[in-house]
Order: sequence, then structure tokens, then C-alpha cells
Amino acid sequence: MLELLRFIYYVRYYNSVMKLSSDRILQIQNTKLRALLRHANQHSAYYRKHFQGINLETCRLQDLPILKKIDMMNQFEDLVTDNRLKKQPIFDFMTNVDNIGSYYLNEFVVCHTSGSSGQQAVIVQDKDGPFHLFAMQVARGHAMPKTWGTLFKKLFKRRSRWAMIIFKPSFIPSGAAFGYMPKASKKLADMLRLNLSDPFEENVRKLDEFQPNYITAYVHVLEQLARAAKNGETNLAKNGQLELVVAISEPLPPETQEYIEKHLGVPVANHYAMGECPQLSLGCPKGHGAHINNDMAILENVDSNYQPVPEGTPGSKVLMTNLMNFTQPIIRYEIDDVITMTSAPCPCGNRLPRVNTIAGRANDQFWVTNKNGDTLEMSNFVFKDAFLLLFDLAEYQVTQTGQNQFQVLVELVPQSTLSVERIQQAIDDVLEHEGVKLKLQCDIQIVTTIPYDAKSGKLRRFINKVGQPTAPIVGTVGLH
Repeated sequence: MLELLRFIYYVRYYNSVMKLSSDRILQIQNTKLRALLRHANQHSAYYRKHFQGINLETCRLQDLPILKKIDMMNQFEDLVTDNRLKKQPIFDFMTNVDNIGSYYLNEFVVCHTSGSSGQQAVIVQDKDGPFHLFAMQVARGHAMPKTWGTLFKKLFKRRSRWAMIIFKPSFIPSGAAFGYMPKASKKLADMLRLNLSDPFEENVRKLDEFQPNYITAYVHVLEQLARAAKNGETNLAKNGQLELVVAISEPLPPETQEYIEKHLGVPVANHYAMGECPQLSLGCPKGHGAHINNDMAILENVDSNYQPVPEGTPGSKVLMTNLMNFTQPIIRYEIDDVITMTSAPCPCGNRLPRVNTIAGRANDQFWVTNKNGDTLEMSNFVFKDAFLLLFDLAEYQVTQTGQNQFQVLVELVPQSTLSVERIQQAIDDVLEHEGVKLKLQCDIQIVTTIPYDAKSGKLRRFINKVGQPTAPIVGTVGLH
């Protein structure tokens, strides 16, 4: 009961903060930043070295060094603020799916990024991290009033129904977060967790039975649900229960958002976050971009020289500072995303600054042919899934070069013994799990450096040099 009361207290607190003036929120942000800098300087050998000569009480954010993923991982033990945390034992802990939901050393929440932007990153935070994350999401994720009365009504009379279609249980952020969900948050809603790898038709049947008020899923899954609603294959848009859908982990083009909203009949909240900072933003419940939680994180939109770009102008990358993680301080962390930001008033009434557009990384779709000659659409999730536990993989690029033919370029972390055969086996294992009798011809090359795209200057993760087929598409692989 005490945890529940504490959870409701923080729901109301996080709801009240976003109603404060911009100046007051920035004061809260600055107070948290100074506390983080002091803690990092005192307890992290990495930051103590890099903060030399900087007055941490008066410096500008731009005076602080930039953190790259490769440095965070190569110097992991020096960067974290607890000397019991060692990278390899944490990797070993995460290779056992039975540990999902368990605390590392009985104290820490751990996950690893999916590797969609290259080398996987290990993320460690204390037990309170998910507590504050879910309290903030309840507070800011939808328009329901957050009074004591409405919250207790949700507890005892009109519980919400929340469905999520996410990755199979794993230690990637979207799969692991729900394993650490505080018990108190589960009392506010009935929840249905569906696995992305299960048959789409079966997931639709379960959704129709559950009649959710909210659905959280990858963009391509929401698009599939919208298509099913358009074709009369689901009652989600007709039963009057659905209030909001939340898009995660993939770019949401305007035309896709419009299509989903039209056929599901509700707004799409475009959630922009990452494993290194899951509380970074929440998608606007009216569908107008994503609101940055300025009291919990700092997001800088910068050009290729790390200089701020004007409001409304696309940057070349972003720098993120996580104000909540004192175990693994992540300060001015470079992410290769292209966004635009705005401080213009939002129609939803939220005063927090907003990411207006999120281009993310350019990914191409693939099409393959099965033994019967049928054309299938194949998600790049097949490769993401295959590489999920290959922790020695630093960078990769997958290019479709022909029918069922792919070139896979791989950079490895230093001193790695990962072999071409092991990489191929990981791909074959995913296809077998998918139940697809399909053999991909993969030219796997371990290289020193993967070339960047000549036009964008960025590393494109997935490239299709074949184009979309003219034959009818009769099925999918990795798009359940």
C-alpha cells in the first residue's frame, strides 16, 4: 500500500511539473544537472578525468565534453559510479532470459540497446529508474485528469485496459522495461502483453477480445492494425473503446501517421526515446510530435560541428543528457538522429518543448521469395533479432543485392573472436524460429570500417539495391 501511495504521489508530481512555466522547469533541470555533474565527478574516474579544469557549478552545458557510444562501452568500468559493475559479467547475466525482471547484484536494472545504431550499449540504473519512468508515463501519457479522485477511481472502479505488442522477452529496452514495471502501476490498468513474433492474426484476435483503451506497438505493427481495420478484420476502430495508440522504436512518416489515425480512429502518440534514456519524451496524446521531459533529460539538436541549430531546422545529430541515471552518468551523449524541435504552444496544452519531426535513421525494406516462388515482405527485424546477442558486433550494414541475396558487412569490437559462421547461424536460427523455410544467401564480410553514405554522411544500416517487386506480396517474414 505504501508503494502504491508513493506511486500516485509521483504521478501527481510529474503531472504538476509539466504545468509550470518554462523558466521554472529549466530551474529544476539545472538543479538536477549540477547534482549529476557533482556525483559523476566524485564517483566516476572517466568523468573526473574529462571534467578537469571545468567549474561544474557555473559551466554551460556546451562546455562539457561529448560522450560517444564507443567510449562509453570501451571505458565502461571507469564511467560507471559503482566499482562492482563490470561489463562482461553484466553481458553474461543478460544472455540468460530467465534473469529478465531480476535485479543484477540484487540492486540494478540492466538492459542493452538493440544495436540498430551500431554497437550495443549496456545500460545500468538503480531500482528506482523504472518506478519514475512509469509514474511519469501515467502522468503525461494521456489527457486523463490526475487528481487523487480520478486515480483512485482507476484503482477500484474503471481500470484502463492497456495492450502492448513488443519484442519477445529479452534485455533490449522495449522488452526489458515491462519486466521491471512497478507493481503499483499494474494496479491502475489491466494489461495485455503480446509478442511481436506471434502470428499477427492471433494477436488481432486477442486484441479484439481485450478491447484495449491504449495500444503500444512498433510503427509497422500499428500500420498493420490500421490495414486490418480498413479491411474489416478487427473491431478495434468500431467498438468505441480505443482512445490512443503509442508508436515506439521506428520512424513515423506523416503519411503513415495519417493512415493509422484514419483507420483506427484515434491519435498516434509518437514516442521518441532510447535505451540510454527511456524517459526522454512522450508522444503528444493529440498526435503533435513528442514532448521532451525537460525535468528528466536534456536534448540538444546540433549540426555536424555540434553547434545548436535554429528552432524548426533539422539537425545532423542530437546530444542527450540523462538527468535521472546516477549509476551510469550519460552526459551529452551523441546519437545519430535527425529531428526538428519547436517551443510553439501545443494544441494538447502541454508546455514542455516538443520534437516536431523525427526522421531517425534511413532503413530500407526487403522482399524475398520462398520455395514456392511466392514474394514475401521481410522486415529488417530479422537481422536485428539475429544480432541481438552478438555482443562482439560493433557495427553492421545489410544490403540486399539480389533475390534472397544479401551482403552483410560487420565491424567487431577489439579482440573479438566472433566468426562468420556464428553470424550466419544466428540469421538461420531466426528464420527457423519464424517458421519460414527460407535460406538467405548472405555474403558476410568482417571489415575494419563500413563506408558511410556519400549523400548523408551517415551509416545506413539497411539498404535495398533491388527495389520493390512487381509480383504480388502474399506474406511477411519478421512482420508478425
